[in-house]
Amino acid sequence: MLKKYLKILLKYILLLCFLLIIYFLTLTITSLIPSKLIKQNVKESADYLINKNESVRIDVKYKNVFIFEFTNALMLNTAYSIDNEKPIESFLVARKNYIPGVTKIIHENTPKNLKSAEKYYTKSSKTTDAYQIPELYDTVYENDLYEAFEYARYWHGYLIFLRPLLLLFNYKQIEVLSTIIFMFLLLVASALIYKKIDPLLAIALFISYIAVDTLVISVSMNEITCFILSLIFAIYILIRSDKIRNISFLFFIIGSITNFVDFLTNPIIVYGIPIIVYLLLLQTKQRNTVKETILIYLKTSLAWGIGYALTWRK
Repeated sequence: MLKKYLKILLKYILLLCFLLIIYFLTLTITSLIPSKLIKQNVKESADYLINKNESVRIDVKYKNVFIFEFTNALMLNTAYSIDNEKPIESFLVARKNYIPGVTKIIHENTPKNLKSAEKYYTKSSKTTDAYQIPELYDTVYENDLYEAFEYARYWHGYLIFLRPLLLLFNYKQIEVLSTIIFMFLLLVASALIYKKIDPLLAIALFISYIAVDTLVISVSMNEITCFILSLIFAIYILIRSDKIRNISFLFFIIGSITNFVDFLTNPIIVYGIPIIVYLLLLQTKQRNTVKETILIYLKTSLAWGIGYALTWRK
């Protein structure tokens, strides 16, 4: 029995090592893109964001939805601040406001809140979030900004998508693209649930995503990431359910990828939607007892949580 559990443990360790290698490789490859190639689109993005508030309130019937543009500005800043001549170091320290050969002061990563350049502190409120958009603007235009700040507590895995996208699109265009991708995935997931599980549940899924204002927040790179991931993994389960041998392994991978890509927004949905889809699929094939269902839930949630926790950078 001990030998069996040690064998399973070894498989998880090897799986984690494989995932970490993939993260390193993909971040290294995308960090090789020279920032000068994305400069024009980052400039256009900064021009677009500088006329917006750090937090944008969108009036929806009966309530307000807030889009945190300061985080999107930080993501763009981090993408632009990568030094392609030192790709591994760059993605590991994840600087903002950094221009190779120009930046004079680099503040090392700290467990405290991410700070901003002193020059802004007299211009706005005292929360550091209030300076992300002007910092992005001044960085890309090289407006007397010589303080860089490291933000190494996250993987910033979104860079593997964002940097290539910035070769072709500015932020406003990426907003449109993210909305199209989200709606496409939602329609595909709903269609598969309609076909494989139940038509009413397909409608319920579609309405539930729309009801939590995902169509509104789909214009935000930061806010929509986990919703897109939840649909991708739900679709994978719907298509490949018959070939999934170990569901705990899959949710270990899902938890790890969630940590890698997400900026600590709403990660639990990346577990919640796929596991609901998986359990519903099982019910169409076999009637699981309450005990069996609870056991699957416990195994997958533990695997997801461990995958998420072991990928955490601090």
